[in-house]
Amino acid sequence: EIVGTNKTLTPSGIVNDGNDGKNYAVTPVTATGEITAKTITARITAKNKTYDGDDIAEILTRTLVDEIGGDDVTAIGGTATFASEDVGENKIVLAIGIALSGTDAGNYDYNGTATGNADITPLEITITPTAGQTKVYGEDDPVPFTYTNTPALISPDTFDGALSRVEGGNVGYYDYTLGTLDAGSNYALTLASETFEITVKNQKYMGNPDSFSISSIVAYYK
Repeated sequence: EIVGTNKTLTPSGIVNDGNDGKNYAVTPVTATGEITAKTITARITAKNKTYDGDDIAEILTRTLVDEIGGDDVTAIGGTATFASEDVGENKIVLAIGIALSGTDAGNYDYNGTATGNADITPLEITITPTAGQTKVYGEDDPVPFTYTNTPALISPDTFDGALSRVEGGNVGYYDYTLGTLDAGSNYALTLASETFEITVKNQKYMGNPDSFSISSIVAYYK
């Protein structure tokens, strides 16, 4: 049953003439023929991954389709890529360079490609506002607020927008917010806990303390 050309074809069987074949004298004649390779396909499973800026995929399994049961043939090797490097669910993965292995591999015709699906999930980035950012009561915020991010963005990706903080103008501490800070859909930003401080505005007053009155500031006298 092995694939090949000029294979000897030997007829066999009986004559059914109602007389146990006695009415005919049959002489079998041999001939030659060809057994061609059976065309098969394959499918793969691929590993989900976190966004890393490239489209390389990892093949987990390779499965042949339509091979003859019991044949010693398997799929091995190959490389795979996602349809794009961007985040997405159930993305198409294309494998190439897969080969057949096993004693019956020569009986099959296979183009070495296969497809599967896998996810690319967003890369998590922690945004940590710089400690000690302050302003004196009544002054403008020192924007843009500074921060560090861990890990770094994948080159050449960059941030857009800026951090913000909880609204308020009185002396005290205010939590930061992500504001408009964004790195695109390939990233998931998480804000670390840190606060912005509005400090007391010192007021020097030269005059009669009994007549002194200023709202919303802390005064001291010299």
